[in-house]
Amino acid sequence: MKNLWFQQLSGLVKVEVTGKGAERLINQLVRDGIFLSRIERTGGEHLSFYMPAKAVPALRQARRQHRVKIRFTERSGIPFAWKRARNRWGLMAGTLLFILVLTILSNTVWKVEIVGAKPGTEEKIVRQLKMMGIERGKLQFFLAEPEEIQRKLAEKIDEITWVGVQTDGTTFRIQVVEKERPKADPPLSPRHLVAGKEAIIVEMYVEKGQKMVSVNDYVSPGQILVSGLAGGRAVAAEGTVLGKTWYKTAAEIKMKTEYSVLSGEKMTAHAIKFWDFSLPVWGFQKDRYQQKKVERTEKPFHFLFWKLPVSYIKTTVRETEVHEKTYSVEEARKAGLEMAKKDLLSRLPEGAEIESEKILHEKLENGTFKLTVLFDVIENIAVGRPIHTN
Repeated sequence: MKNLWFQQLSGLVKVEVTGKGAERLINQLVRDGIFLSRIERTGGEHLSFYMPAKAVPALRQARRQHRVKIRFTERSGIPFAWKRARNRWGLMAGTLLFILVLTILSNTVWKVEIVGAKPGTEEKIVRQLKMMGIERGKLQFFLAEPEEIQRKLAEKIDEITWVGVQTDGTTFRIQVVEKERPKADPPLSPRHLVAGKEAIIVEMYVEKGQKMVSVNDYVSPGQILVSGLAGGRAVAAEGTVLGKTWYKTAAEIKMKTEYSVLSGEKMTAHAIKFWDFSLPVWGFQKDRYQQKKVERTEKPFHFLFWKLPVSYIKTTVRETEVHEKTYSVEEARKAGLEMAKKDLLSRLPEGAEIESEKILHEKLENGTFKLTVLFDVIENIAVGRPIHTN
């Protein structure tokens, strides 16, 4: 069976032999070592069989000795297929070109659809997409991943709260949720402004109400700063009371740390994936980096509306270098202060500012520099408290 398969690859012909010497012809061919298969008698003096195409000259020579008629009824195998293809090269080339063009068109962006955005925001999104190379006529293989597009749109356009990117065939669909404009505040009920925490008053801006404290006064939580009882009637006290408050924050810095940076060297490989098999196209060399970061993107091919089991894979290998940083005590102190300050700023209310800092305690223990810092902060300490009237 295996031998027959190889014979079919190299070319097989089906021969019909007619005449009294048909059997003697077949016997001679077998004695000459020619492979024959599927020998059948189709009539009294009619025989048929299959033989390698390359043995046809030997058949023609043997026919002269046995006075038989031969006729070739079938031809199969690569040589005959190639000959037929050469005779129809124009048709085949046109067919292949048509499939290639159709495949390219099926993997091109022909429509960018933006849903949920107002005209002004949509214009900003279109402009930002063009800066990223996303517009009609662009091949999808060379565009950024949807996650990266979403991140960049969210960073660059303040008007959107959420954005989703989806590819649907040749359509790039952008789903947008815009930020809602803040509604007008409802009328305030009568209230006092009281201290939200202990502080020393630094500045006061009173719009409505009666001031109950002065600058440089120390106030405790719940103490009335601006009274809503003014002129014999209850009003909604309004204003800003800036006070100096205090926060204690701790930080730890390793005296020796390792960090990884990109060296700038990289290697890029391109491949076509058929089901689970990857065929390298460009970038065959093996990376030589000891430390590396690998980025891999895979984009499937489409044909009209169908997703094919074929993908384009781009793999980028970047060389990284590991560096060790050793801090001096002064450097560790400075880094610890900066860390403590960033941590505090992330927790402070909007508008609050750090006025000064003071290290309360520091020590070096088991290769770690530890410090405790006291920060003076200027912030609005006024909060509303309703006035209950009978």
